[in-house]
Order: sequence, then C-alpha cells, then structure tokens
Amino acid sequence: MADTWKECVMTDLTSGTTRGEVVWWIDDEGWGLLRSPEIPGEVFAHFSSIVEPPGSFRSLTPGERVAFSWERVPQSGYDFRAIHVSRGEVLVEPAAEEEPLDDQAAYTSELRVEYDQEP
Repeated sequence: MADTWKECVMTDLTSGTTRGEVVWWIDDEGWGLLRSPEIPGEVFAHFSSIVEPPGSFRSLTPGERVAFSWERVPQSGYDFRAIHVSRGEVLVEPAAEEEPLDDQAAYTSELRVEYDQEP
C-alpha cells in the first residue's frame, strides 16, 4: 500500500518539505533544531517559522513530531533552515498576511496651537 505523503519533496537538496522531529529547543532564545531522515544534517528553526495563530506563544518540545518546509541556506552554523513548521504530520501553510497600506492611505493628524493674547 503506497503512502500518500511523500516523505520529502526536494530538488537536489536545495529545498523541500518533510516530516521529522524536534531535536532540542531553547524557549529563551526562540530557536532549536529539527531532524528528518531525508535531510543530511540538522535543520535550524526559529520561533517565527512556527505556524500558530497570531498572538500565540511559538515554541516546540524536544521529541515532538513536526512537518516542515526547508531550504538549504547556512544559518547559525547549520546547512539547512526551516521556512514553515507545523505540529504533527501535516504541513499547514501560514495565513496570508494583511497587505500593507499604500502611502495615500496612511494615518495623518494635525496639531494646532493657539496662544492667549496679553490683556
């Protein structure tokens, strides 16, 4: 029976998606390492790459199963960096960010100062 999940989709080890586990995580510094048998080395992961609802504390637990996309970019002494990380077996893409306002829609304010006249 064929597995419907491809263990790793990659192009000559430059980027891809896979499943793996958290090797270790430092909450105080907001980063840790992931491991997958499909990638020849540990993968650097920053808290900002964890897909969570806005305002949630983004953290991982050593031994936790994760799905992640990655790229081959040196980061902090590691050859690979996580782009998006989801808890569990399925990679969840982050919600689309709001588009920035254009220059014409910026907030403006005005301050008017009037001095009292001398009697």
